[in-house]
Amino acid sequence: MAVPNNIAVAWPSTAASIPANWTRETSLDTKHIRGAAAGADSDLVSALGATTVTHTEPGSHTPIQNSHVHDVSSSTGIGSTAYNSGVATNTLAADTHSHSSLDSDPTTGTNQSKTITISAANNDPPFRKVIWIKSNGVPTGIPNGAYAFFDSDSLPGSWTRAEADNFLKGADAAGDGTGTGGTLNCTPTESGTHTHIQDAHTHTGTSSASAASVLGGGTGLAAGDGHHHPYTLDSATAVNNASSVSFGATNHEPTFKKLNIILNGTGANSLPTGVIALYLGTNGSIPTDWSRFTTMDDQFLKGCNANGQVGNTGGSASHTHTATCSTTSNAHTHTLTAGGADIALGKGVGTAGAATLGHTHTWTIVSSTITHQNASLTISTDAAFPLYQKIIFVKFTPGGVVTSQLAFMGAG
Repeated sequence: MAVPNNIAVAWPSTAASIPANWTRETSLDTKHIRGAAAGADSDLVSALGATTVTHTEPGSHTPIQNSHVHDVSSSTGIGSTAYNSGVATNTLAADTHSHSSLDSDPTTGTNQSKTITISAANNDPPFRKVIWIKSNGVPTGIPNGAYAFFDSDSLPGSWTRAEADNFLKGADAAGDGTGTGGTLNCTPTESGTHTHIQDAHTHTGTSSASAASVLGGGTGLAAGDGHHHPYTLDSATAVNNASSVSFGATNHEPTFKKLNIILNGTGANSLPTGVIALYLGTNGSIPTDWSRFTTMDDQFLKGCNANGQVGNTGGSASHTHTATCSTTSNAHTHTLTAGGADIALGKGVGTAGAATLGHTHTWTIVSSTITHQNASLTISTDAAFPLYQKIIFVKFTPGGVVTSQLAFMGAG
């Protein structure tokens, strides 16, 4: 029995070795195949889907800073003294003192928001390149070395399962039906990097308490009181490093149904009952002894990996991603402006009276590195369909007898 005109199968070999009476269907070059909608014709004109997919982050994102402090300490300081007894011989001299190390008051700075650009990602699921070849009505069977499909695990004699867990994609224009590609998951990448600018921030603080001894210059003595110095760490703008967004991988397979992709290894033309192929004509012109395999309407085809998988479904029409922005900063410091002692120094003893101490210190501010919380990004939902053409799946049913393992399984 001759294979009717426009019945097509896959040729996983070279263009130069396409068998006689079979011609390349160039409209399927570079394309995946998907069953046409119920009752619809094949569409070899409209290129549907896309070779790449671009994910866009809606709006902007802002990493939150964690609170940070600076370690502050003073040098040893010597202050001048004044006395209030009015007796010149009772002049007082201040002893040296310092203030121990302490932290400034904490400050939580803010970052400015940023919108990122996401690079286009390849949209191909795992595939094997093939040349789609169609009969001119003369061949008496499917050529040796060609791929067709089967909806049972009881394969025809000398036919074997091939391309497990793969999709089939048309070879490059004028290219050979060899090579693999695509990925199970889509993982976008950011186009370059981005930087979140920090806003300026300040700190306040108060030094630790310290007692300044005051020594009497005459017959009297004065004892110094403990005191603090309030201070301000002047405004500073820390610098963030460039940030990059890490994306979670997401399965991007299109909606599919599994069939056995089978290889003719008979060494000759073969046309077993129940074999499934493509039909590139109209629904109304499906040839005698072939029937529309409606199970594959609106479905992409993926090869079975083992027995028991015929009719299994998966994939989706769209997919989303999770993403996280991690930001790091360089160390920064501030200039300190200190106030005077917060109490009058000195308690009078004897004729010395009370002394007040005005003095300064050299302050040391330790630099601090701000840490940030990771910012979660919301990535838009995007179409998952690769570049494809609509075809009609047909099954060889001589005499009009239709058998289908899928029907027995209740799959549809």
